[in-house]
Amino acid sequence: MERRPATEVFSEWAEDGRDTGMEIGHAPAVQEMLTFALADVALLGHEFMAIDAGCGNGWVVRQLKSVPLCRRAIGVDGAKMMIEKAKKNDPSGEYILANLMEWKPDKKVELVHSMEVFYYLPNPVEFKN
Repeated sequence: MERRPATEVFSEWAEDGRDTGMEIGHAPAVQEMLTFALADVALLGHEFMAIDAGCGNGWVVRQLKSVPLCRRAIGVDGAKMMIEKAKKNDPSGEYILANLMEWKPDKKVELVHSMEVFYYLPNPVEFKN
């Protein structure tokens, strides 16, 4: 049986509303990760930029945007419908439809968040920047 691309599967999930279930299910773990990461970023003592790699419907980007020192939060995902949903949920947000293996940010960022994405990449070891 041939495996379907994750981006196709997650686009369907967005259409079916299952992205909300992912958000609810992952919220406790993500909150713990963000609390830890944001404490480190706060030690910088200045504004920061963040990326959510595999942002889904943009819920983590929306959280990051609410942090006072976050000057820019970018969501990147390869699932077209997830990006469309993120833009619908947050019209002022910055969401990019891209292949994470090929996409590079335009500037250095201080925080990169990701939840259950890297093992979907064809060769995660090659994912460096």
